[in-house]
Amino acid sequence: MNTTTRWLFGLGAATLVPTLLPTLYFSAVFLASPYPNGAAIFQVFVVALLATLGHLGILGLPGLLLLSRSQQFKAWTICLLGFSLGCLPMSIWSWPLRPSLRGASESHWDGEKIVNSMVNGVPTLVGWMSYGEGVLALGLLGAASGAAFWLAWKYTGRHDQHKRPLMHV
Repeated sequence: MNTTTRWLFGLGAATLVPTLLPTLYFSAVFLASPYPNGAAIFQVFVVALLATLGHLGILGLPGLLLLSRSQQFKAWTICLLGFSLGCLPMSIWSWPLRPSLRGASESHWDGEKIVNSMVNGVPTLVGWMSYGEGVLALGLLGAASGAAFWLAWKYTGRHDQHKRPLMHV
């Protein structure tokens, strides 16, 4: 297959995996609830698809081209790129230290009891752990996206083609 087709297959796989994983997870959650809601499942799919396309288009594609150009187009570098780019927006937007929240407190249900995640504007250990879990979850989705790209790329063409740069400038 030519390079363009391999890119399309790779990008398609990199889009489907992080879109379908949360959709399947929340489908199980919603369908197991006392009030199953098919519309909510569709909404999760749409939000996951839009978030994936945004990440892939704004961050992933330039990162993949950079890896290709630097001849570092390998499975582990692509997965590491996906993990890093999956973590990046969440780690910035959900950063728990915000000076504007001085004096504020937050709490949430942890499955057993209400726990404080922020007291007087300062995150507690629970708050930091919650932050880390969210960032890690999206990083793992990014790594899964990178792995899907790599597998689609590898198995839609000759095995020695991935060692050559994808673009010559």
